[in-house]
Amino acid sequence: MQGAWNWYHGDYRQATAKFINTYDSLEDGKLAKSYALFGLASTYISLQEYDVALEKLNKISGGQESENLPKEFLSDVFYNKGMVFVLKSDFKAAAEEFKQAILFDHENMDAKINLELCLRQNVEEPKESSEENLQKNDSSSNLEKSIFELINQNEQEWWTNIEQPPKEDGVLDY
Repeated sequence: MQGAWNWYHGDYRQATAKFINTYDSLEDGKLAKSYALFGLASTYISLQEYDVALEKLNKISGGQESENLPKEFLSDVFYNKGMVFVLKSDFKAAAEEFKQAILFDHENMDAKINLELCLRQNVEEPKESSEENLQKNDSSSNLEKSIFELINQNEQEWWTNIEQPPKEDGVLDY
């Protein structure tokens, strides 16, 4: 908890120390050990140490112990791996990690949105003519539209699923 508190307040040096101490003090196979490693990876991401963060996240997702981890937690691990690849501008690898995140938690909306953004990202495009630029701008606006439509749809579903208290018959009070 102390490591998470330090991380939240931007004291990454203390957070790193707390997460390492917690990780080292726990026995293998403990769920808390994976959470400590996840916190450590998050701290490294905040410090822009992407390769070390990937190493820690791979240690969580690649071991036999990952079979006993909650699916939502594994989804978060793969999501963070995807975000690291986005920060490194490797959109193809990021898309694969976001797919894994969705497989573990099909309700992970952030992973879905980022997957779509990565799939639409064209890293190695040749120089385009002005007509192709117009088409690209149209596809960008279509991407934004589709994301906003997805968000709007989710909000509408949320509002329709809210239970309304029964109305009482009586005099209206203005």
